[in-house]
Amino acid sequence: YFDDPVSYEGYTYTAQLTQILPSSIILKGIYSYTNKDYPSQGVYLNSELFDSGILRNDKQSMLRFSLSKNFSLANSFIVLSLSYLMNNNKSNSYWYNYNSNQLNLNFDYQF
Repeated sequence: YFDDPVSYEGYTYTAQLTQILPSSIILKGIYSYTNKDYPSQGVYLNSELFDSGILRNDKQSMLRFSLSKNFSLANSFIVLSLSYLMNNNKSNSYWYNYNSNQLNLNFDYQF
């Protein structure tokens, strides 16, 4: 590999459970854990101080739940889904140490 600051080495573990509920509503739960080592990227010790002698390492946990329902039409269908995503990224670099939450409502028309 080459000296690219966004390249990384690591691994990911993922588990998914799916349950079909009454009225053909699909419930999914997904958990993912990722460990990334950035071999050519230093770390921010705080918002301003950068240290190129320490290599960046991130450990990310993601948990997602979704509900979806398909509605059939004459020659097409609609998919309505609601999902929640919790993302926890623990990093030894200041700017990459964060938590986030997302709530999404999707409406898809497929023909």
